[in-house]
Amino acid sequence: MLAEDWLDGFKALLPDSAKILYRRLLLHHNGSRTEVYLSRIAELAGLNDSNATNLRKTVEQNILMPLQEHGYINTYEETKGLNGTKYVICRNSKTKGKDGGSVKPG
Repeated sequence: MLAEDWLDGFKALLPDSAKILYRRLLLHHNGSRTEVYLSRIAELAGLNDSNATNLRKTVEQNILMPLQEHGYINTYEETKGLNGTKYVICRNSKTKGKDGGSVKPG
């Protein structure tokens, strides 16, 4: 499969906000678990709803659920952090980004 084909499929499957979050936050994150605050997700995805309930619903329905349905993330869980609502996003090894060139003993 060519990279162009993968990108075309990626574009067709996901809402714009989900693609933006995936590219800006998850694509190059090598960990299997990412913790991110709702406010940071909104900032990265360009969402500006001042109502926290609406924002949470929008993030879950238009970003996290589509990413999970299409296999880009395994699970997500809403938790409370020191600075408000936080999401724990878990990914499997297939969807992790490539090694970013970190120095590893070997």
